[in-house]
Amino acid sequence: MIDVRLLNFVDRERSPGKREFRCEFRPGLTVRQLIAEKGIPESDAQLIIVNGKVRSLDTELREGDRVALSAMIGGG
Repeated sequence: MIDVRLLNFVDRERSPGKREFRCEFRPGLTVRQLIAEKGIPESDAQLIIVNGKVRSLDTELREGDRVALSAMIGGG
């Protein structure tokens, strides 16, 4: 299984209240494929963290990975 956490405003309109979920692992699964399957637009996943490290959409996932997706936050 892969644990996924949505941070900030990612996917707020599509699944309010569902900030964490698990998905089935399969060999070759990338972050890009995972978010496409969950209906999350790539533009919402501007910051991708896998097991505590910043990664890209093309990162291949492994069994037991922990993924956090976040939109960038601006301030000032």
